Amino acid sequence: MIAGAGIGGLALALALSRIGVYVEVLEQSHTLGEGGAGLQLSPNAYGILKDWGLDDKYDLTLSANFPVAIQARDAATNDVLSELQLGARAVNLYGAHYATMHRADLHKLLLNAVRKQPKLNIHRNAKVERAQDTATGVKVSTERDDLTYEADALVGCDGLWSFMREHVVGTDAPIATGHVAWRALLPFSMVPNDFRQDCVHAWMAPHMHIVAYPVRRGEFLNIVVVTEDDQPADTPSRQSWSRDATGLSPLDVKNNCQTFALNKKVIELLKTVNIGNGGGWTRWTLFDRAPISSSLDMYNPQHPRFALLGDAAHPMRPYLAQGAAMALEDAQALALAVQENWGDLPKAFQTYANRRWQRVAKVQVQSRRNGEIYHMQGMMRMARNVALRLAGPKLMEMPWLYQGPRI
Repeated sequence: MIAGAGIGGLALALALSRIGVYVEVLEQSHTLGEGGAGLQLSPNAYGILKDWGLDDKYDLTLSANFPVAIQARDAATNDVLSELQLGARAVNLYGAHYATMHRADLHKLLLNAVRKQPKLNIHRNAKVERAQDTATGVKVSTERDDLTYEADALVGCDGLWSFMREHVVGTDAPIATGHVAWRALLPFSMVPNDFRQDCVHAWMAPHMHIVAYPVRRGEFLNIVVVTEDDQPADTPSRQSWSRDATGLSPLDVKNNCQTFALNKKVIELLKTVNIGNGGGWTRWTLFDRAPISSSLDMYNPQHPRFALLGDAAHPMRPYLAQGAAMALEDAQALALAVQENWGDLPKAFQTYANRRWQRVAKVQVQSRRNGEIYHMQGMMRMARNVALRLAGPKLMEMPWLYQGPRI
């Protein structure tokens, strides 16, 4: 049984059903869908979707964009400091594309694939309220009905605010990072000519950075501006996580854009969002937890029938674009462990956690480090720019990540 029908939950449901496991998915929402905006699928993630046949049978290639490069830029000058070539080069090196997508499109793709599996059932309006594990299985009660579900095991794929996490790790609320992500989708017809290349653009500035790339086959430009939070949340909560920011702009944030001279072309791009018809900005306060330190953050033998996957186990800061990728890797690894330890789910969960925790911890740490690099100021900023100009592609290349996990 799986708690959560987001990208991670559906990925696990698909991976398990493909090896013959009967899967029940409990989703708290009435509708099945995914909000947010764009995401990046590096080769380690795209390769998994390809292995599952989604590129051929479910039109993955028709939903994704395939940028030709990642460009690291200085936000003051708009100069390209370094460029990492993607496209055919990524396929040749790693066996899979580097792609960008809208989150809703990836979710729909997974959902369509899941619905074609014969041994799979999704229950909506089924928020997990109580979960009890025994030596032989689990009993789960949901918030909106009087039903009790029984299964051999339960995997929490219920995201950053996971209910299931308490059953594996204990109570540890997410921590505000001090950063805010401003997200917007700008119709490509309104994008200034300077930024119409099929690239992932990353502008770096003191206390902030900007990332932009096409989604929906070039229909929109996905823009994310990460600033330091000028309105920190006192108490972590879902309510303080996401806010509509219509009429506002990251250019309004004190101690960020106003104190650093952004290039006028970059400012023009950000201002275009507020006059476009893409819905304006949405403001997301970024929360996370400390990088995981052992397999116990994903599976605790004291509760042998519970495990965690994706953000429920190891939330990722967005500075390495690996949140969805790590959930897909988790799903593939857990299904493989179940297949190898057929009939012994506690052993499968332990195998899964042992294989995954060090890699995801490394990604969490590197993501935090990237955030520091993006936001450097003064002499550190100048040194970063020189390093990128001299050895940029080597610094941007990450074979340890893009080649995928070695299981």
